[in-house]
Amino acid sequence: MPDLEDRLRDVLERRASSVAPHDVPPPGMLRRARRRAALVFGGAALVIAVAATGSVVGVRAVEGSGHRAASPSLVRSCRAGDLTAKTELQGATGSVFGSIVVTNRTNHACTLTGWPNVQIADSDNKVFAIKELSTAPWWQQNGQPRPRGWPVVTLAPRAAAVVRVSWANWCHPSQAPAGWRVELRGGTVVARADPGNLPICSGPGYPSILQVGPFEPRK
Repeated sequence: MPDLEDRLRDVLERRASSVAPHDVPPPGMLRRARRRAALVFGGAALVIAVAATGSVVGVRAVEGSGHRAASPSLVRSCRAGDLTAKTELQGATGSVFGSIVVTNRTNHACTLTGWPNVQIADSDNKVFAIKELSTAPWWQQNGQPRPRGWPVVTLAPRAAAVVRVSWANWCHPSQAPAGWRVELRGGTVVARADPGNLPICSGPGYPSILQVGPFEPRK
């Protein structure tokens, strides 16, 4: 029996000495190692993802637990039926200038923004051919700070906004204005005009000019 073991050991040693050393692991071993690494990495990624999701949900829950005021973006735009309008105009150096004032008559807030289309019409609701130009708001004209939230104006119930206007060169004194029309979503708001408050004709043959500013909060 010992002789048989010695012979077997000699055979194995001779076989081992004839096999060249391998620096690169066999392909099968590499495939198995890669599968194990993928499983370990995938499990770690899943744990991280779950932990991150839980953190986000937790943050949202904390944010949602407090009371926050409604964003202006969540307040709908003012419609014509939400508002009433009037003019506050005076004459100076041959022109008429001042403001159109629009007031929120509803029980909910709404927003106004930008330059409205303003027209002047007669008693038959016929719009006069007047060239409309844009002008700066009152706060900028007077060197005042920019209103909070502007150019969006959020009108609480009974709150008002103004539009700066200036009208010049009216060469048709027989055609008296009856209303100032402010076009909004869903219709037009009309402010009563003073037929006796007209610009002078400073340039016959030239168009009448109406300068209109954007909506801004009333001070």
